[in-house]
Amino acid sequence: MYDMVEAIEEAVLGYFCKFLQKIFAHKLSEEVLDDPFALMILLYHVDNFTPDTRRKLLMVAGAKIGEISKVRPFVSCPTTILERAVRVAIREVGKSLRAMDVIQAILVWASENSSSQLPISLLREIPTEDLSDDEVDVLRDIAYEYDLEHLADEISNLHYAIDSLPFCQRLDYESEEFAKEENATL
Repeated sequence: MYDMVEAIEEAVLGYFCKFLQKIFAHKLSEEVLDDPFALMILLYHVDNFTPDTRRKLLMVAGAKIGEISKVRPFVSCPTTILERAVRVAIREVGKSLRAMDVIQAILVWASENSSSQLPISLLREIPTEDLSDDEVDVLRDIAYEYDLEHLADEISNLHYAIDSLPFCQRLDYESEEFAKEENATL
């Protein structure tokens, strides 16, 4: 049994030693950037890197916001770092990212943090045109599960405010058709 524990410790230490060597050499290899946990650890120290490395790290974190939001260190991510990573992700919504992934990451972070204004301001920046009604319902359920009722309401308001324009146009069209039918029967 002890041999198995030692083997696991060696494997973990070996992995982290290689990982730390790459970090200290300021070489962000694809192997390091593909690991969500490693990426999250790097995000904690993003301000200690060169501007080019910092930019690359934030771009990768923004592109993988859905993946890194599922690892445990994400919920204790400092506010300033989260805001920068999410803003990068917001720019990619509709291109390579879905709005649902970004909103879900914000909900996960907000579930463990007391800042209520940052999640709302970030939610208002996300283009939600590609969200379906089913996805909005899923996101609202997630928000209610995390006891974030105010964010659930905000998600609904954002989505249905955008949906209201075609709805109003449809109502106008239906009222015109109704008026034509009324005139035809007179």
